[in-house]
Amino acid sequence: MEKSTNIDPRSALGIVMGTIDGPVPVLDAASVLHMAGSSGLSGDYQGAESISGVLSRMAELTDHTLRFDTREVLIADDETLVWCGRIEATRPVGHLDGEVVCILSLDGKRMREMWLFYVDHDPIDRFWMASSPGVGPGG
Repeated sequence: MEKSTNIDPRSALGIVMGTIDGPVPVLDAASVLHMAGSSGLSGDYQGAESISGVLSRMAELTDHTLRFDTREVLIADDETLVWCGRIEATRPVGHLDGEVVCILSLDGKRMREMWLFYVDHDPIDRFWMASSPGVGPGG
């Protein structure tokens, strides 16, 4: 039996990251986003509302200058992809420009899990450390 996802894996990350200011169509209550690092935004976010909330918060904190630019997409199978690219944004505390690796697990029409890693966490964490208290998964 052939496995197949109803989401084109090459465009899934674009769907997730491209709708930072609104509901994300591929998320549901079981979806989980794991954001690596030690800033106030790092942690695990479960459910469409929580994930959309942190992505919206990131957009707000950067006055909507947040961008994810694709360099490469590697498709492991119909349900897993690895996305490599850059994250860029500007805040009063400085400019963010870093390399990002994202692993995305898909299940049918939904995102199951997404792991977001930065190649160099320190400057990224410093950029987000200036965020308001209570922006993390528990806040």
